Amino acid sequence: MLLHVLRRATAGLYGAVVLLAATVGAARCVWGQKILTDVIDLPPVHREFTSPSTHFVLTILSNDHWTTSVARAEVDERRAGVTRNLWRHTLPNIKGPRRALVTDHGDAILIDDWINSPSQQALSLLNVTGKTVATYSFDSLVAILQVSRRDVSSLATLGIWLSSEPTLSANGATVRFRTAGRGLLLRVRDGRLTVTK
Repeated sequence: MLLHVLRRATAGLYGAVVLLAATVGAARCVWGQKILTDVIDLPPVHREFTSPSTHFVLTILSNDHWTTSVARAEVDERRAGVTRNLWRHTLPNIKGPRRALVTDHGDAILIDDWINSPSQQALSLLNVTGKTVATYSFDSLVAILQVSRRDVSSLATLGIWLSSEPTLSANGATVRFRTAGRGLLLRVRDGRLTVTK
């Protein structure tokens, strides 16, 4: 009788070990898949965006090779072989902006976080001194457009809300965005954002 009980206990223990091993193996596979599907490419450690005249350069960089999500930005003015730093800041954008533009007046337009998710910094405007003139979250853009989040996201082809690359007007006074079948016009002077057709 004792031998029978020991055999059953051993068989039960062996079964539990096999079940545990199978569960851990399955978890490892699922976890491995999650890691593979959730990997986000890191941005380059150093990126430069140049104004149309090439006199102003916005640099986005990481001081720690993206071991953290902290991005730094600076705008330099380059004229006649002389480079002068206008401002330098840590950005709120996670790993820096996905896209950026610089005007011929030194204004910087930052678009989204590097990660592809609704951002609190979907659109930011910094003036030539580095002062934040305006910041719009993804939800505030949706509210201005008066459409649903689903419409904005489903029609986006660049990131979470843009349908095409943003364009800077020839005089640098406005930036035009396409999203959800509509236009958005950013006035660089004051950061005012209006809906256009």
